[in-house]
Amino acid sequence: MQYNLLTECVYAFVKKQYTKSGLILLFTISTIIIGVVFIGNVAIVDPVEESVVCAASLGGIQSSLELYNTHYKYYPDNLEVLIKEGYLQEKGDMDYWNNKYIYKPIYSKDTKGKVDNYLLRSCGPDGKLNTSDDIESPINTDKHTFRTSK
Repeated sequence: MQYNLLTECVYAFVKKQYTKSGLILLFTISTIIIGVVFIGNVAIVDPVEESVVCAASLGGIQSSLELYNTHYKYYPDNLEVLIKEGYLQEKGDMDYWNNKYIYKPIYSKDTKGKVDNYLLRSCGPDGKLNTSDDIESPINTDKHTFRTSK
C-alpha cells in the first residue's frame, strides 16, 4: 500500500502520532478552507450591505462619543481625539469608502466653550455632502441630527 503525505497526515491524526510534516499540511489545508469560506463571503458586498456596514460603523462612533462624554462631560473637538484616547481604532474616522466621516462639534456658551452636541454622518459612496446617498447616524434625535436647508 502506497502512502502519500495526505494519507500520512490523516493516519497520524487518527493515531495521535503527529509528525511535523503532517501538522504543517493540516494547518495549511485548514487555513485555505477557512480563507475561502470567510474571506470569500466578506469580499462580496452589495451596495445595500455597504450602507448597512457604514451605518453600523456610525453607531459605533456614536457609542464612542457618548462614552467619551460620560468620562469628560463634553464631546471631543474632532474624531482624531477619540483615536488618540483609544475610544476608536486607527482609521475609525473613515467610512466604508475611505472618506472621513463628517463630524461637526457644536459649542455652547453654557458649557464654557466645551462641545455639548455634535452632528455625524457619512457622505456615502459619492463622497459628497447633502446628496441622496448620504448616510445618517443611527441615533437621529433632535440632539444629533443634521439640519439641511433643502
